[in-house]
Amino acid sequence: MLLFKLHSPRNFIVGGGFFTRFVHLPISLSWEAFGEGNGVRSLSEMRERIVKYRRVPIAPMENPKIGCILLAEPFFFGEGEWIPVPSDFSLNIVQGKGYDSEDGNYRSGPEYPLRRTHGRSTTTWPRHIQSDCDRRL
Repeated sequence: MLLFKLHSPRNFIVGGGFFTRFVHLPISLSWEAFGEGNGVRSLSEMRERIVKYRRVPIAPMENPKIGCILLAEPFFFGEGEWIPVPSDFSLNIVQGKGYDSEDGNYRSGPEYPLRRTHGRSTTTWPRHIQSDCDRRL
């Protein structure tokens, strides 16, 4: 399971999804396939967002490949259900943080995300989260 964390200083887990696969796609194909599921409202906004993470700018006609994490059954918590990040969770995670699903301390608490997903249907990104989350597909 991958979890969605807001940017600092709003350090909460706000949802997640189940990892399906990772692929490299040209920016244009990622936009065509996922549209606003990339976390932005337009292809130009997506290109601007990606530039923030690259060491070199994207040329106007360039169509570089980006890493796309494909998720199944994404879920999002209402603001009252947001989970404060655990104390051992770095506030500057770039590639992810792993937990052992058999760790009794983590999976037994009321904050265990999988427990909160039971019966929840797939939904789209709520607007109040969309602007806060770093969802780089």
